[in-house]
Formats: sequence, structure tokens, C-alpha cells
Amino acid sequence: MGSAWAQEAATPAAPDPVKGLLLNLPIFVGLFLLFYFGVIQPQKKQAAKQAEFQSKLNRGDEVVTLSGIIGTVRGLTDKVITLEISPGTEMKVLRSQVAAHLKEQV
Repeated sequence: MGSAWAQEAATPAAPDPVKGLLLNLPIFVGLFLLFYFGVIQPQKKQAAKQAEFQSKLNRGDEVVTLSGIIGTVRGLTDKVITLEISPGTEMKVLRSQVAAHLKEQV
């Protein structure tokens, strides 16, 4: 009888999975908040700022495209912009591909 009791006392108790989850939950919440405010939120702000810039383009603006082409806006539609890249040479690009005003880039 004494040896059975000694065996039960010597075997460790199984860890409680709920208790382990509750101990790790603040770490996961903290990592999510860090990721959200460090990556997702600034990216959303930048995308909104870029969309606002692209919607406010006007004729005569000097712009730079994402591929590095510099030109003056000569025509606008909802999705396409006509750029004059040299006197008498025009090309059409998607409005979403315009990166910034030339003055902001230089």
C-alpha cells in the first residue's frame, strides 16, 4: 500500500491545456497589436494618401510614373492618363501607375 502511494506522488501531473493557453494569450495579442500598428495601419494610410493624390490629378501637372517616366498630364479619364513625355510625343498610362508629382520627387 505504501509503494502505490509513492508511485502516484512521483508521477508528474499532466499540464492543463487551458492554463497554458491563457498564459500565452497576452503574448499573441501583443504580437498582433504590434503587427497591426507597425505594418497594417501605416500601409492603409499610405494607400489612402496615394489614392487621394491620384484622384486630384489635373491637366498640366508634371508627374512621375512608377516605372520612372516623367511627363506632363495632357488628358484624363477615370482610369487612363495621357502623358506628354516630350514635345509631340504622348503616351497613355493607367492612373494607378502615377507615383507622385515631379516636384515632390526631386
